[in-house]
Amino acid sequence: MRDEPEPEEDDQPDEIRQEDGLERYWLFYNGKWAETIFGLCAAIGAVLWCFLYILGFGESTVAYTIGGLAVLAFLLWYFVYKAFRDQAVSGWKKRGVSTSSDKQKIVLAVGLWIFVILFFGGLILRNRR
Repeated sequence: MRDEPEPEEDDQPDEIRQEDGLERYWLFYNGKWAETIFGLCAAIGAVLWCFLYILGFGESTVAYTIGGLAVLAFLLWYFVYKAFRDQAVSGWKKRGVSTSSDKQKIVLAVGLWIFVILFFGGLILRNRR
């Protein structure tokens, strides 16, 4: 009787395809790159804002724009980092279908953040003029 080779169980992720989910596909192929770019943009923006602040231009429109872009880049870095690490920890396995309650929570969270940003942004702009 011949010993047939047993199929090896490797730790490699299953084949990543777009049909399995765009987020998973994009993170697998672009996650590290995007994480690096967003992190660098956040760091460079923060350094530029600090430089403008030290020179006395911290209250200028350019400084606010650079500071806002630095914060946005930091948030993007954080969310890409978190999603990439979650996928890597799970071994790039496919997730189950999300429930409608998950979608409702996401919609509620996005709506609340938009409200907070618009409300406080409006107050700040109104007081500034």
